[in-house]
Amino acid sequence: MKSERRLEEEVSLNLAYRWFCGIDLMNRVPDYSTFSQNRKRRFQEAGIFREIFNEIVLKCIEFGIVSGETGVADGLFLPSNVSWDSRYEAVETIQRSTIKYMEELEAELSFMPGYKEPENVKKEKESLKSRTDPECGYIHQARKKGLGYLTEMTVDTRHGIITGVDCYPANQRESDIILEHLKRQPCKYQEIGLDGGYDIGAVHRELELLGIQGYTAIREY
Repeated sequence: MKSERRLEEEVSLNLAYRWFCGIDLMNRVPDYSTFSQNRKRRFQEAGIFREIFNEIVLKCIEFGIVSGETGVADGLFLPSNVSWDSRYEAVETIQRSTIKYMEELEAELSFMPGYKEPENVKKEKESLKSRTDPECGYIHQARKKGLGYLTEMTVDTRHGIITGVDCYPANQRESDIILEHLKRQPCKYQEIGLDGGYDIGAVHRELELLGIQGYTAIREY
């Protein structure tokens, strides 16, 4: 449900919910803020939701519902539920390499003749943040604009089962996060289909290093 208040109301009035939760008719349902704070805090660092999700995917593989042969992946922009007035400009100093690849590709490049290790540089980065939701990021593209998140999702094509979902602040490139997304899944694909936004040389090579045959739409420049 989208509303914690609505959830409290439903549990209070619906006998089936009360039975499932073990709440007697004479007992008060927990306040909506209890649901909200538990959702935010209780399992924040535990990783239990990912473990449950991955176990379900492994069961799908065991019963042949997920083949792992062919999948499709793409990103989606999810606007954050915040007011535009909550935004503010943040300036932070970050230290990063001028080039960032997946570890396997960086290791391969280091053995090539004439290789020079990318220089780590300090750079001031300006970005929009939200006081209400400090973890979201700002994106400004033709079809994606605003404060929110980027989700990467992969679907096994045999029965349309979702095998992986990851969420990142929106101020990132999808081509930079797709490989880590694929690596984290319990389902290791043989082939993967992507849209034109992933038609980048580094992405193709990284897919090869992961043992995945990648197919992308042709990117128009």
